Amino acid sequence: MAPEIAEEKIKVPQKHVAEVKELAASRGLPAEGFVREAECANEVITDVAREQSIDLIVVGSHGRTGLKRLLMGSVTESVIAHSPCPVLVVKL
Repeated sequence: MAPEIAEEKIKVPQKHVAEVKELAASRGLPAEGFVREAECANEVITDVAREQSIDLIVVGSHGRTGLKRLLMGSVTESVIAHSPCPVLVVKL
């Protein structure tokens, strides 16, 4: 992938993470955010949790069922199964 495309591809997630951190800070909640590029989101989430000694992982879930879930897998389910800490699932 061209460097410009890779850089642009990561800007949107970085912006979202910054917005969530700002919202948390405005409410007096400590929060950290990480943006990493990878093929398996669930592995990155659980790896970062281990590396950073994270106390809680918060993930959103669309609550897909049936064929859609089978075809796309469930990042949330995998994070729950492999997490080194509690996982809070928020229905979107």
